[in-house]
Amino acid sequence: MAPRRPERLSRYAPVTEEGNEVRLVGGRCARCGKLVFPAPEFCPECAHGDIEAAELPQVGRLYTWSVVHAARPGWTAPYVIGYVDLAPDIRVLGHIVDVDPGELAIDMPVRLHGRNAVAKTGAEGVPAFAFVPAREGRDR
Repeated sequence: MAPRRPERLSRYAPVTEEGNEVRLVGGRCARCGKLVFPAPEFCPECAHGDIEAAELPQVGRLYTWSVVHAARPGWTAPYVIGYVDLAPDIRVLGHIVDVDPGELAIDMPVRLHGRNAVAKTGAEGVPAFAFVPAREGRDR
């Protein structure tokens, strides 16, 4: 299956918006097939410079997480960040939302969740991502 073309990319939030869905966009080396997130300029495996856009899976497994209690100005604490394994060799750092931290467990299924990231009040948001627990019957 050919990847969809990213509609709106940001260096810090490599996502594409399609309808109400947000998908993470990484890069796949045209020579060796190495999948990388975020997409690099050159392949870290073979140093080839032909990197194609490649969508990442929307469901993954929580590798680990941390509850942040001291936030920078403009952020509301506490919040949860965690590493999510989306594919072999692809571990993504993101916010974990819509869950009580006491319910989190290593290796629990989570799914991609879209949101707007806003640098300052009144600014236009850019597409960003977070993860939410995957609910049985609703997620693959």
